[in-house]
Amino acid sequence: MLRLALHKSKIGQIRLNVAYVQFFLSCALAGGNYVAAKYLGQELAPLTGAALRFMLASACLMPWMLLQERRPSRATLPHLPTLFVLGLTGIFGFNALLFLGLQQTTASNASLISATLPMMVALLAIPLLRERVGRPQVMGILLSFVGVVYLVGRGSLTNIVELRLNPGDLLIIGATMCSALYTIIGRRIVSLMSPLSVVAWATSAGAMLMVLFALLDPAWHSVDRLTPSGLIALLYMATLGSVVVQILWYRGLAHIEATKASIFTNVTPLSTLLWASALLGERLSIYVFITVPIVLSGVFLVSRGKAHQTDARSTILFPE
Repeated sequence: MLRLALHKSKIGQIRLNVAYVQFFLSCALAGGNYVAAKYLGQELAPLTGAALRFMLASACLMPWMLLQERRPSRATLPHLPTLFVLGLTGIFGFNALLFLGLQQTTASNASLISATLPMMVALLAIPLLRERVGRPQVMGILLSFVGVVYLVGRGSLTNIVELRLNPGDLLIIGATMCSALYTIIGRRIVSLMSPLSVVAWATSAGAMLMVLFALLDPAWHSVDRLTPSGLIALLYMATLGSVVVQILWYRGLAHIEATKASIFTNVTPLSTLLWASALLGERLSIYVFITVPIVLSGVFLVSRGKAHQTDARSTILFPE
């Protein structure tokens, strides 16, 4: 009996370690999305690039969902309006503003601002979900807010006071707010559907909206100018940056609760900083280095304050 117990304990530890690796790889790959989007935006119009990405991602996610769940449940039909709203906010809204914002800001800034997602979720959850905010969350929200203001003001109090802010950074803030709405709305529906189904349906809805708006843009016809490097960036975002990220994330969640998993999202901005420096040649200013520990400390405190949640609402829909 003792030997069997030790064997089970060893297997459990191995699965736990594998889950940690899956979370790390998922968030590290997600960090590459900002760099790929920045590069792709140099060759294609923002909505065109986003539309192509999610057409390909949806073509991968829907078959994967059907393979895992055999067939769509009839229970999905009543939730289609909610799934559409998820696609509108978390896929269309987030990525449209992200691609537009990256035209005027760096991939590093975009990733750091997006890292404040837990702060925005906590703030919006107060009026929308009537959630109480504990002391760690309040401190985390304040830290994250200070970090973002400092980043958007490019480390200058004068820029902040005189509102000389980077329009690209403001668009990324809007994108992150869309992602926060996506997370809050998703909290309600993940108790009724699997996270995989929610993500697959929301991605499909967002892809349709992306295509609709992209076709209205004359720049759509410039897709034939896509270079091999641009194609690699597109394929990266659609496959590794969307499908593989989701697969690794949800496989990890099978062994670790979501509140612990949320800590790994801090890997994403750090990954982006490395990707952007190596592939885009972005030079990191001093204010960026100062912002990193402020924002990540705030995210840690906000996530720590949610540790008491153990129901479906604590499930994290990994943003794309």
